[in-house]
Amino acid sequence: MPRPGIPWEMFAGSGRSRGRVLVIDDEPALRLLCNVNLTLAGFIVDEAESGREGVARAHEHRPDLILLDMMLPEFDGHAVVHALRADPAFADIPVVFLSARTAPEDIRDAYREGAVDYITKPFDPVDLAERVGDVLERVRAGGADEFRHAQLARLGLL
Repeated sequence: MPRPGIPWEMFAGSGRSRGRVLVIDDEPALRLLCNVNLTLAGFIVDEAESGREGVARAHEHRPDLILLDMMLPEFDGHAVVHALRADPAFADIPVVFLSARTAPEDIRDAYREGAVDYITKPFDPVDLAERVGDVLERVRAGGADEFRHAQLARLGLL
């Protein structure tokens, strides 16, 4: 959710949105970091600090992509994905996991649940907007499954 008093839209390049991104993370500093970098790159950014709030925001504003922390209290990233996938109207929203978990089984599980990408924390915030843009371009071109497969192959997780 845009922060009161800060006209984020004035930072968004050409004024044309590259898409709407929902950032679901319980760390306020990380949400702010994502918001600033994505807004500067021309995305509209919504935020949620919990999994339940994230699902509600997705229903309110139907994002083009969700950046989702895997480790959230109570309603974790896996529960968010399952809740969205259970509703046909939201099952096709691409999800990119943001996680401090780097174990191959965690990454593999995320892709099997339908994640289109997996970003490990800490990450380079400058590269975030480019990565989100790349994922959205591939998804819009109908290549989400191929992208997911390529990521798994790159990580040696096939």
